[in-house]
Amino acid sequence: MYAVIIAGGRGERFWPYSRLHKPKQLLNMVGNISMLRATYDRILKIVPAENIIIVTNKILSGGVSNLIPELKPQNVLIEPKARNTAPAIGLAALYISETDPDAVMAVFPADHVIKNQTKFAQALKRARKTAERTDGLVTIGITPKGPETGYGYIQAILTQENQGSYKVRAFAEKPTFGTAKRFIKSGDFFWNSGIFIWKASAILREMEENIPEIYEPLAKLSGHFNSKSFTGKLNKAFSAIRATSIDYAVMEVSQNVHMVKGDFEWNDLGSWEALYSLSRKNKHGNVIDGDVITIDTSNTLIKSSGKFVATIGLENMIVIATDDVFLVAPRDRAQEIKEIVDSLKKGSLKKYL
Repeated sequence: MYAVIIAGGRGERFWPYSRLHKPKQLLNMVGNISMLRATYDRILKIVPAENIIIVTNKILSGGVSNLIPELKPQNVLIEPKARNTAPAIGLAALYISETDPDAVMAVFPADHVIKNQTKFAQALKRARKTAERTDGLVTIGITPKGPETGYGYIQAILTQENQGSYKVRAFAEKPTFGTAKRFIKSGDFFWNSGIFIWKASAILREMEENIPEIYEPLAKLSGHFNSKSFTGKLNKAFSAIRATSIDYAVMEVSQNVHMVKGDFEWNDLGSWEALYSLSRKNKHGNVIDGDVITIDTSNTLIKSSGKFVATIGLENMIVIATDDVFLVAPRDRAQEIKEIVDSLKKGSLKKYL
């Protein structure tokens, strides 16, 4: 089996700690090592190092190499432009298929928190067998612990269990709280982990069928990965394709999608609120990181990477301080931080991205 780690994201909901040149996957968000290093080490227990491939971009490639210096240069695929997950996965699948046309590849985001290695490995084993047996697309669904509105959902046909896997009926985007409660009550909805397993040939076939406008420019790279002309051909391909996610472009329209249950502890760490929920709290419910003094402050996340922070009378807040930016927001509006980043992109304050 091959493993592909998608590590080109910007981590915009973790602004201002996560920045353009050093986004969250390159940071020590949880624990003492970066999220990318933790992902690599977790996969290394299942997949040999020579079969682990990281897809990233020009800006982050140096940081990736610094965090995983033992990774061979040919195992790092560098996208010339950000085009979301479908082109990144297609590029990796083409690369793998040239080495082994029948290879099974697993795709992992670089910024998820996963605990219980044994159950994680067991789920991947079931998923691999399902991908080989069905020649289809396989995803891992996480048994929900509550009506979470920050995750996408997978609806499985539980009455059609086959050797530990289930056919997928539908995918659902992040729901409202009321809809999430209905999903949980129904019993056949699972959190979408964003982890995919399939034969390289299977995902390329699905891309050719469902998104030929992306598949065809990428397919022209076949046979050129080790040639001197590769960089120019790669630039041309990525200039010709649009950005789209593998979920939207392929998973939601394919008729051959399967799910295996993941019973391991999982969090996609999609916001400061998610980090708060994972972190150890003091007796006042506060998560404190850095030089901080609090008075009459409770259930608040405070993280400082350079400034001294003092608070009085805060409750259920997020306070983030870097050398050049302060962020203060209610915890229940953590998802809206991306709107600040979008505003920075359009204005004259791009230096704070």
